Amino acid sequence: PDYFRYSRSISYYNKGAILGFLLDLGIRHATENRSSLDDVIRRLNSDFARQDRFFTLADLRAIIADLAPEFGELDGFFDDYVSGTRELDYATYLGYAGLRLVVTEDERPSPGFSVVRLFEDRVAVEDVDPASPAAGAGLEPGDTLLRLNGRELGQSPQDQVDKLKRGTIRLRVRRGRRELQLEFAMGTSRQFSYRVEEIDHPTEEQRRVREGWLEGTTVEAVGAGKR
Repeated sequence: PDYFRYSRSISYYNKGAILGFLLDLGIRHATENRSSLDDVIRRLNSDFARQDRFFTLADLRAIIADLAPEFGELDGFFDDYVSGTRELDYATYLGYAGLRLVVTEDERPSPGFSVVRLFEDRVAVEDVDPASPAAGAGLEPGDTLLRLNGRELGQSPQDQVDKLKRGTIRLRVRRGRRELQLEFAMGTSRQFSYRVEEIDHPTEEQRRVREGWLEGTTVEAVGAGKR
């Protein structure tokens, strides 16, 4: 069950989309914008989908190597970020397009726990920040939340929790056969916001990569036309 907690898992949909963006930038940078991830997808379509064939990860890597032999980071990219768990190198790949990731940290009021309404119409504590006053008061994941500040929980219990801004939080919970009254002060949590912005004085190469990346175009290997 812990696998599904936000603090223990990732969205492979979001992570996959980000990997695609970064891989596209890597290919464009290595080939001076002559090839892109779109070309890789077209090759997969022509060589496999239209031939009623499945492709493997090795096939995908071989196509990328064929279209972008200059992309020396290919093995490391797949080993570290696709098969592995290394943090994504945003600085390098966004830098190819003259961009950078800016992370802003802010401290905001936080109850320190989240809840979910289960199929059996039970409101359960889903996650508890181990550093929060809620954890210090003894709240545990899996507890059944009966009352919040003296009130029963509605159909959207997390909305009620999110509206808590300050003061003391009083919870009535059931744990096994016991009912417990917990009381603690509203805590705080670090919140992060992310934005991508242009670096100062990008080079012409970085501008070309960014333009192709945003417009979905590549410069043909011969001539100055675009496709």
